[in-house]
Amino acid sequence: MTANQAEFSIQLMSRTLGVARSGFHAHHSRPPSARQVADDALTDRIATIHEASKHTYGVPRIHAELAEEGINVSYAGIWVTRPDQAARFAVSFAATPSLNVTPSMSKGN
Repeated sequence: MTANQAEFSIQLMSRTLGVARSGFHAHHSRPPSARQVADDALTDRIATIHEASKHTYGVPRIHAELAEEGINVSYAGIWVTRPDQAARFAVSFAATPSLNVTPSMSKGN
């Protein structure tokens, strides 16, 4: 709703989405959750590692670096914060002919 606030009124969006206006305003007055604070700290750490590597580290190396620091996070957790890296990994995987990926494998079967 915040993204569309310049174009549509909160009242109109609330009514259209079937939510209370008070809920929208309460959401903006709450402090960030512990999960959000932890996710933001992880995102900052991943960005720092990526910057320190002069943008050469991808998900596997960032994962290894975080593991050395005792931070337990999955590849997917890194991809969420680094979607550019996820796309790069997917392209390199698909472009590697030696992997012998069949059409049924690429559809998740």
